[in-house]
Amino acid sequence: MYYTLPEKRVLIDESLWWVYCITATQLLIVSFCSLFFSQASQPLIDTARKYECLLGFLHGLSLLGTCLGGAVCCFKSLQTAFEIHPFAYNATPEQFEKASHWYYVRMVAATFVFGISALACLCEFLFLHCGLRLRQRSFDKLIPSPNQPAHQPGIIYFS
Repeated sequence: MYYTLPEKRVLIDESLWWVYCITATQLLIVSFCSLFFSQASQPLIDTARKYECLLGFLHGLSLLGTCLGGAVCCFKSLQTAFEIHPFAYNATPEQFEKASHWYYVRMVAATFVFGISALACLCEFLFLHCGLRLRQRSFDKLIPSPNQPAHQPGIIYFS
């Protein structure tokens, strides 16, 4: 527990440690399953093909749960970092200022790690389960030549 000295206001709530641990573990498990499942043994791949719909649903559900957990942890870390920030640079006891700065740096790092992980899980969910596709056009196809019309019907241009 980390709190301020004069008023003893709690800065870091220790009851959220299990949310951080469960979310970090779930992020690790989903990432490893997504990366290494393609290199599994043939009987495991055959079983996955047999129950493809169920495994796809469970994979999508775990990606959404991980994304939601990462977003919650990102928000709580950012909120805690904002609460610690005034004490990290202007605190009266020097040891309290150094300790506050130490906690502040770790909370900002946790915010970035959980935020990037949540965005990666969301992108993976959108690309794999929602069918989001991005068309990539070469540079010469984006700029029409004088012989071609400016816009061709039925083509969506992304730039």
